[in-house]
Amino acid sequence: MNINNLELIAKLEQLGTLPSEQDPIIDDFPLDTFDQLLQQFQLPITKEIAQRLIRLSPPSGSGCFGIEWALLHLIEKLEIPQLQSLIEQSESNEVADLIRIRLNNYFKK
Repeated sequence: MNINNLELIAKLEQLGTLPSEQDPIIDDFPLDTFDQLLQQFQLPITKEIAQRLIRLSPPSGSGCFGIEWALLHLIEKLEIPQLQSLIEQSESNEVADLIRIRLNNYFKK
């Protein structure tokens, strides 16, 4: 059964924001389900979907067993101008911080 991107993001939002791997609630967080849902997104994603995805990131300075990188790679499929606009509108969290660093490095070339 194919699920469209809007249904996928809604399911992820129901699961909630990725906790830090150091947070005790990690033991009860459905990491496998979260990761499986991420893998089902159809490309390209829209900026609106990316905005919703970025809000699911773990807090700044923390990771969640690498799942934050799956979020990052999915969001990075946007064009550079869309990424810039997304980051300008995003609060700080691990994925937003990593994208800011990567954009800065991109423009230093």
